[in-house]
Amino acid sequence: MPFNKPVRLLSLIFVLYTIVVALYLFNLPRPIPVPGSWIGTPADPATFMSAAELQDNAFYARLRDFLYFLEAPFEWLLLFIGLFRGWFFYWKRWLDRRLKWRLLSGVAFVALLLAFLELVELPFSVASYALSRAYGISNMNVSFWLTDHLKSFFVSTAITLPVLLVLFLLIRNSAKRWWLWAGLLVVPLILFSTFIQPVLLDPLFNDYELLKESELKRDILALAAKADIPADRVYEVNMSRRTNALNAYVTGIGTNTRIVLWDTMLNQMSKDEILFTMAHEMGHYKMKHVWWGTWLAIAGAFVTLFIMFVVSKWAIRYFGWMWGFESPARLLALPLLIAILSVTSFVSTPFVSGISRIMESAADEYALHIVEQPQAGVSGFQELARTGRSETYPPAFIKWWRYTHPPLAERLHRFVEASALSPHKP
Repeated sequence: MPFNKPVRLLSLIFVLYTIVVALYLFNLPRPIPVPGSWIGTPADPATFMSAAELQDNAFYARLRDFLYFLEAPFEWLLLFIGLFRGWFFYWKRWLDRRLKWRLLSGVAFVALLLAFLELVELPFSVASYALSRAYGISNMNVSFWLTDHLKSFFVSTAITLPVLLVLFLLIRNSAKRWWLWAGLLVVPLILFSTFIQPVLLDPLFNDYELLKESELKRDILALAAKADIPADRVYEVNMSRRTNALNAYVTGIGTNTRIVLWDTMLNQMSKDEILFTMAHEMGHYKMKHVWWGTWLAIAGAFVTLFIMFVVSKWAIRYFGWMWGFESPARLLALPLLIAILSVTSFVSTPFVSGISRIMESAADEYALHIVEQPQAGVSGFQELARTGRSETYPPAFIKWWRYTHPPLAERLHRFVEASALSPHKP
């Protein structure tokens, strides 16, 4: 039987939250001026972008932030409405009546729930795509974007569905320790997504080819040798059909290690700018940031699963009679577990972002040390800001919550300082 009072309360809370977020984001003065001592220096975005560009970028950032802060809470709202209104209960009962084989019914229910979540997120995905298209970042037409989106959904579903079914097998067989066994199950999945997925799955979405022999390639491999990176090949990926943004990275492990550059970088950056950016990426490898991030992700997975165990047990004790299940071992509990996972991930974002910013700052320092051309970092990151429509100096709260990299103005200021101190200053 549907319970309308909790639904009305949750809807009211979401509406009030949306109003508060909108008032904060759209009344906060942006763009924010850089510190006075930076004005007129290369760290001041006004020196390499027009006032109109700065205003456009600030408004674009507002819209992206608004979508970000609404997407996850909107998902929670619909998941809990579905629980209190009995949507998932009716879905499961309908499937059980038509699919007599219990396993098949369970697979169908999980697949249906994943499709539901995809539909919930679709308006935000469409809005993000439309924004990136309108602001000249995305180059994908609608059919390309939709095909790519569907392909991503089917690949993620093929991976997620069996994992969720195994999770419930663990819950049924170990009511008090399932979170621990599930954590052990997640470890190889994290290792796969970190080290194998970029090599195995990314080529399903983009075309990779070896970078042609050139002075740039030889210099990149020389940098790799300095960083003790066991890679003898450099790949170019055709991202220009998707975006105008710039990027490069080092991925894989052991003999699977590969150095990858987006073709947009090759087309829009000078050799020195590319080498500085590659030195930054190699710094992550040299300082084992990928491994540190992996261990932190594994630790975070155990903490998250324990939180899911504790909170789901409490929630079912008080609300399970409304939702139609009395144990997390029932597949009907999956929407609850997903909601707890999503809330935990959202709330922990500032912590994850802060750690990431520390690593990115360290990689910047490595690039300054190994390349010794800070001016290339200045000009390269200015180009990065222009092409990515970046808000180079965001509000403190937005930086604290969302920014996985130090704001570009801060990084540019560091490069300017290094340039003033460097004997190689032009």
